[in-house]
Amino acid sequence: MSGEGPASGCKPWSLAHPATTLMHPSPIHQPIRAFIIRSRARHSAAQSHARDASGVPTPLLLWSVVMDRRAFVGGSLAALASWPWTSASAQRCPREDWLPTGAPSGREPTDPEVLSDQERSHVPVLTLPRHVHLGRPFDLVVQIGLRPHEMSAAHHIDWIEVSLDDHRVTVIDLTPDVPYPIVRVPIVVHAAGTLIARARCNQHGVWMTRRALAIG
Repeated sequence: MSGEGPASGCKPWSLAHPATTLMHPSPIHQPIRAFIIRSRARHSAAQSHARDASGVPTPLLLWSVVMDRRAFVGGSLAALASWPWTSASAQRCPREDWLPTGAPSGREPTDPEVLSDQERSHVPVLTLPRHVHLGRPFDLVVQIGLRPHEMSAAHHIDWIEVSLDDHRVTVIDLTPDVPYPIVRVPIVVHAAGTLIARARCNQHGVWMTRRALAIG
């Protein structure tokens, strides 16, 4: 999600096209309406002289129905082809300062034992078991800031990412509608490695915490 997302009204992971209603027919609805209108007129005329004495439809009426259905299907397919479909990924807001591959990077505390005020409010804090077992899931809790970072329209956390070494496990987009930048992520590991949590502040950039996993 972009840092400019909340300010610009861009909603993360949302489709751009609103729901179409029949009050304003779309290209997809137009063949349906045309099919209904054309069918009523043609069938009304055909029924007056296309039934035999027993009232059974003759081949003329049946052929009229078949042709109308073919026209309807053809028109619908043409409308579908011309409809401006857009994939969900193409409509997502751009995520500032994030790449799906490569070594994670970000600001880290100069001295983890003595944090500045800015570091105290931005450093990711990790909560996980003292020892983890290979192949056994565990819960990781990531909180941004020793006290949770504020989530206002002017100053907020855009996203939180969790990685194992260079492999992205997950990334969660946030908006100011989320009151606290705290996430819980179930994880399973199959080899020793380094757990990395990153978060982006819309004013102060990307911050990162590393933790070597202790395998029990």
